[in-house]
Amino acid sequence: MLSAYERLHRAGHAHSLEVWQGRELVGGIYGVSFGGLFAGESMFHRVTNASKVALCHLVAHLRTHG
Repeated sequence: MLSAYERLHRAGHAHSLEVWQGRELVGGIYGVSFGGLFAGESMFHRVTNASKVALCHLVAHLRTHG
């Protein structure tokens, strides 16, 4: 899986959105995009709702960029 995601990232299809609190990574989401589709693979959080913050920012970004 790691190798596949590295290839997808190099091809511009694998993306992640991270949420930081100071210098600590506290949440995020990652997945794959093709055309107008983004398929979220996984979300994580170390601080309550941090993954939801990442998802909200991702939706706003996708809406802004069509």
